Amino acid sequence: MLFLFFVGICVGFVILLEYQEIVRTNHLLHSNEMKMKFNYNMLSDEIAKDYKAVHDRRHDMEYIYECMKEQDYEKGLRYIEKINALDEKIYKNSTWTGYGTVDYLINKAVRRCRENEVRVLSDIEFTVIPIAEYDFFTVLANLLDNAIEAALKCEGEKRYIAFNLKSFYNNFSIYISNGYQDEPRRDGDRFISDNAGDKRHGWGVECVRDVVRKYDGIMDIEYHDGKFIVDIIFIG
Repeated sequence: MLFLFFVGICVGFVILLEYQEIVRTNHLLHSNEMKMKFNYNMLSDEIAKDYKAVHDRRHDMEYIYECMKEQDYEKGLRYIEKINALDEKIYKNSTWTGYGTVDYLINKAVRRCRENEVRVLSDIEFTVIPIAEYDFFTVLANLLDNAIEAALKCEGEKRYIAFNLKSFYNNFSIYISNGYQDEPRRDGDRFISDNAGDKRHGWGVECVRDVVRKYDGIMDIEYHDGKFIVDIIFIG
């Protein structure tokens, strides 16, 4: 009888562990789905802006053509210089890594920070990403989103994010830090979002952990004195 009771407890424990894993997997899948929808909408907005830029450039060419036809070369030259100055400003303030999705994420994050007066410090030095581009996108999207959300709640010196993407020897490092106002809350190893009313939130770090494990990487998280740091290394 005691043996059956013991077996029943073991079976119940195994079922509980399997149930918890199913719940965790469902949360991760749902979180990834929401993140993909969010990023799809942002990409759609960027595509719409590109179409608008092409449309506006057609009008630019028509204006310059009219200046040339009227032989008002000085007026046409001033307009061309104005266009070039705008293009140079856009290029100067943008990041170009050769990976479209990565460029999009970084430039979008930087623009969002500047629009909300969040200081941005970045150092990007790499030619090849160490993992599949989709997985890299997932890691970077979650980390940047979490960092910005935390920094937006801060004031003064804590209102910042910093990120480094670097390759060294055969390794690749992702380092992201940000200020935080309230002490991070945890449920075991999982960080809990401040948006407690929405169960989709709080799983971003878990998504990142899964990707790091997938590629046998190393992930370290620390936080103290209002500074939250995520340090990831993929070993080549």
